[in-house]
Amino acid sequence: MKFQVEAGVTRGMGGPTFNFRGDLEILGRPVGDDLRKTVFEDSNLTQYWLDGKELRLLVYREHEVANTYSSVELTIVTKSSEEGTYDGRYSLAIYEGTADTGGDGMPAALTGKVSCGAE
Repeated sequence: MKFQVEAGVTRGMGGPTFNFRGDLEILGRPVGDDLRKTVFEDSNLTQYWLDGKELRLLVYREHEVANTYSSVELTIVTKSSEEGTYDGRYSLAIYEGTADTGGDGMPAALTGKVSCGAE
């Protein structure tokens, strides 16, 4: 999988984000599959935390195709490794309508390392 997300963050007033956007591609899915490519907008950033030590993001997007709802949930959890650089892990949960994609009632999941920057 590959992804990129970005946003502006104001100083003061709780540090709200603006112009959040991103894209995600799940390379192991067939071309034309609705979940293969996802575009994120402001409304998809459901939670975030940014301070001098941590950067955490929770990004969620639903897909509807032929009355079947699917979704992707991207979680990014990092800690500052040096000023403006955050290293950590991401996890992606893929929920496919009513079908159990993990075989055990759990959503399919992907995890890995991630590095982020903040100015």
